[in-house]
Amino acid sequence: SLLLVFAMLLSNGSPILTTALANELGIQYVQAHLPNCNPLDEENFEEYCACTIRAIEVCGLLGIENAVIHVGWKENISKAQFFEENRKALQPLFPAMEKHNVNVLIENSAKSNMVNKYYFFTGADMKEFIQYVNHPLIHACWDLGHANIEGHQYEDIIVLGDDLRAIHVHDNNGIGDEQGRTFRLVLNHHLHTGGIGVLLCNLLPKELTLRL
Repeated sequence: SLLLVFAMLLSNGSPILTTALANELGIQYVQAHLPNCNPLDEENFEEYCACTIRAIEVCGLLGIENAVIHVGWKENISKAQFFEENRKALQPLFPAMEKHNVNVLIENSAKSNMVNKYYFFTGADMKEFIQYVNHPLIHACWDLGHANIEGHQYEDIIVLGDDLRAIHVHDNNGIGDEQGRTFRLVLNHHLHTGGIGVLLCNLLPKELTLRL
């Protein structure tokens, strides 16, 4: 993600020039994060659609196959309502996803982030939602830091199976979402990615090298 930022700056923000620069440098962008909007906020839904669709278009221009999204949230809605409202909120994205062949990946969070709101805290719920939406370009990103707060990882990853297309790697103390530098706190980041896109959410110490 840092390489993408640097490349965008060097090419004056042009996706086409950024792609050319990436090819010249031998860089492959493996994932992106879509705008952090709440699609269940009705007042801002049109803005959400416009900026998210544009981000998907740019992913297509840059050759990014996987884009992570935060689905919407609301106070006092049931799991069934959450599923249906977010399914409807994703539908306007489908034409752009299909045109540019970009997977959109839902992401897990932690109860400490969402307070009393229903959200994805387990791989099983994410898998159920993916099957509920039933679109071939909707898959999953597993956030290791969020899961560390919840206290479970392995079974969630197994449940997601082939729908797991990316992971987010950051660390915390197991209580709050600190988005800490990898290898700094409690998580054991022994990664064998098998081709899955990895986003390191903070810089590694200079003396460490992570080979994926």
